[in-house]
Order: sequence, then C-alpha cells, then structure tokens
Amino acid sequence: MISRGELWQPLSKPPEAPEVMAHSRTTYWGDVWRNFRQHRLALWGLAIIALLIFMALIGPYLSGHTYEEQNYQMANMPPCKEFWFGTDALGRDLFTRVWYGARISLAVGFLTAGVVFLIGVPYGAISGYLGA
Repeated sequence: MISRGELWQPLSKPPEAPEVMAHSRTTYWGDVWRNFRQHRLALWGLAIIALLIFMALIGPYLSGHTYEEQNYQMANMPPCKEFWFGTDALGRDLFTRVWYGARISLAVGFLTAGVVFLIGVPYGAISGYLGA
C-alpha cells in the first residue's frame, strides 16, 4: 500500500536529461487551426461554405444572363449549353437566379448570426456577472 505522502513526491530526473517539448510553440489561433484540420467533416463543411460564397459572388456573371431578363420563347427549357439549369415559366435563367438567391440567403444568415451575437454576448456577460 502506498502512503499518502509518497503520492506527492517530485519525480527524480537525471540532471543531464534536457527538457523535451511535445510540439513547437504556436499561437492560440495556430492551435485552433491545427485542431480544426484534424476534423475531416469540418474541413468539408468549410470547403462547401467557401464554394457557396464564391459562387454567390461570381455565379451570376458566368452565364451571361441577368436574373430579371425574360424571354417567353425560351420558357420552361431543360438544361442546355445556354441555360445551365434551364429556364422558368417566364424564360428567365435559373442558374443566375439560384446564385442571386444564394447571395440573399447568405446575407440573411450572416446578418442573423451578427444580431444574435450582439444580443447574446451582453446578455450572457450580464447573466454570468450577476450569477443568474
């Protein structure tokens, strides 16, 4: 049986043994990025979000059509070379309209996250300070 006093004795280390660090020193954000890279699904999610943002920014300019341009002769066309996602009942290019819609959806999402942050942080800080 080990007595209680023996549990808390310092370890003996030979004086000639150098101190070894597990990994090189990094910043906080360096550690965050290193840990983030180890999660494959998180990286896939980041890549998908980045692709959506990229396409929302440049996607409408790739097809050469505007989101409001109507051509009744081209109504309800299936996907083809000119209209990559086809057209709707008014002959508008669906590819362009999808990426304009993505812009709006992303803006609403980021705006909502910002409002929640601006409300939640003070509310949480006050609750934590007052112990409620």
